[in-house]
Amino acid sequence: MDPQESTASSPPWRKACVPCTRAKRRCDKCLPACQRCVEKNVSCQYPSGRPYARRAVRTPRTPESSEPSPLNSLHHPRAEKTVALGNVEASNSSWEDGTDAEFPILDFGSPLSNQVASSSWFLQTDTWTIYYIDSIHHNENSHVHVSDFKQFIQTVRKWLSQWVRDTHCPFLHRQLYSESGLPSCLQDAFAAVALYESKNDKNEEVLMSIIEEKANKLLNEPSFVTDSGVGAPSSLRTVEQLARVQALFIYQFIRLFDGDIRQRAQAEVLIPTLKGWNNKLWESANLDACLETSFGFAGLFSQGLGAKSLDDPSGQQWRDWLLAESVRRIWLIGNYVQGVYLMMRDRQTGCSGGVSFTVRRGLWDAQSAATWMRLTRSKDPLFVPCHETDLMIPFVEAPEVDELCLSIMGIMWGAPRLDFWVSKSETQLELLLGK
Repeated sequence: MDPQESTASSPPWRKACVPCTRAKRRCDKCLPACQRCVEKNVSCQYPSGRPYARRAVRTPRTPESSEPSPLNSLHHPRAEKTVALGNVEASNSSWEDGTDAEFPILDFGSPLSNQVASSSWFLQTDTWTIYYIDSIHHNENSHVHVSDFKQFIQTVRKWLSQWVRDTHCPFLHRQLYSESGLPSCLQDAFAAVALYESKNDKNEEVLMSIIEEKANKLLNEPSFVTDSGVGAPSSLRTVEQLARVQALFIYQFIRLFDGDIRQRAQAEVLIPTLKGWNNKLWESANLDACLETSFGFAGLFSQGLGAKSLDDPSGQQWRDWLLAESVRRIWLIGNYVQGVYLMMRDRQTGCSGGVSFTVRRGLWDAQSAATWMRLTRSKDPLFVPCHETDLMIPFVEAPEVDELCLSIMGIMWGAPRLDFWVSKSETQLELLLGK
């Protein structure tokens, strides 16, 4: 393997491996091992993404200057020491002095891509870190406006309609329960969304009472009633907890934004419940991932999802990723939707944290293990922390990023910055096509 070639294929933000750093030697940054470590027959290890967690708690402050233009907002991340989080600033010490920066993104462009693609990179311990800032406030100087929040809610509403129409949307995958069958709690939620699509002035009272009954049925299931009240017992498997979190989120979304005062009041009481269920789901997934990656309990993470994929002799890695990514996406969408509601109501909200997820367009929509594997082998999957998605802007074009990521960027960074990036990408595409 030519070191020059492998260096060019590695992303500019990956930090050199530990042995090369200690030896003060040039590292080609290839995965799963750099060429120097292979030649020296030493264990090649790359620094983890833990520095993100070390700068977890931040004190919000109001920017002194007015909102910058979209063009000035899209700097290369190494050109400045801070990254603006709306109107919250977080130290970005990883980019100091123009040195190689740490960024938890994989690259499958090297000749060793087959080995990388066979490893469960998305289950590694550091990928389950939750990053926190203190709290988020909204004011007139913020990059994000109420219109951005409203657009986000309309987008989520469209996704739920898409789910009942196509059995698939950016946070509910059609293949997740394809073999085992849709869990009963999600069958009720599916029926609730389909019913809600027919809501009008004449049937809304009956319709909302049915949705209320279905939500109460979920909350009162024996497996979820603990000594301390409504909870999510750890005895449930990860996939079972996931289905119930997905169902509760659907009811929360409908009732918080419907406009019915009674339903809204009941949903507000359940905001801590969904957050608690989400956290227990995250803990369960984290534990399963740890057991599978550390102790070799193969298949434990996706246990209960059904038979092996017919498109691939094993299909295990795809099913593991599918479950892991579903956990990440419902964690994000559940916490963000409730956070947006509180922001619109109170003009501020506590931070539920941020997690990493896969944002490469096409991966979530892959319908088979073979298609998913081919895509992951051909391109970087863009596995990024949700609150630092703008660090991709100098390196990635907007059409390469999937719909969920673009929507999250809209409420994190505001429409002006997002629109500028999208329009810039479209212009570059037209130039390449000669239009």
